[in-house]
Amino acid sequence: MTEEKPKQGWAFVLGIGFATKKAHYIGEDHRSLCGRYLWFGYVEEGKDNSPDNCAECKRRLKKLKEKKVTKITIKVHTSVITKDGHGREPYFSHHLEGRKA
Repeated sequence: MTEEKPKQGWAFVLGIGFATKKAHYIGEDHRSLCGRYLWFGYVEEGKDNSPDNCAECKRRLKKLKEKKVTKITIKVHTSVITKDGHGREPYFSHHLEGRKA
């Protein structure tokens, strides 16, 4: 049987001509929590307290764990018609899965 690869975890991001010095936390959407990198390679679970981890990713991961949020979905609403038939400006909304009220 093959082992399932983790969908989120820590990775040293590699690119053409560069490699990060710090590990970044990569979420299920393949983006680092600090927002600097997009990564489709292997990620490693655990090692949340390693000194080689990105400080911003560690802060954001800690905040997510405190809120018990497992997934964040952000939507941009571009064409919104109100009940009275008038349009309104585009806006953002978010949905937090796994958060206890």
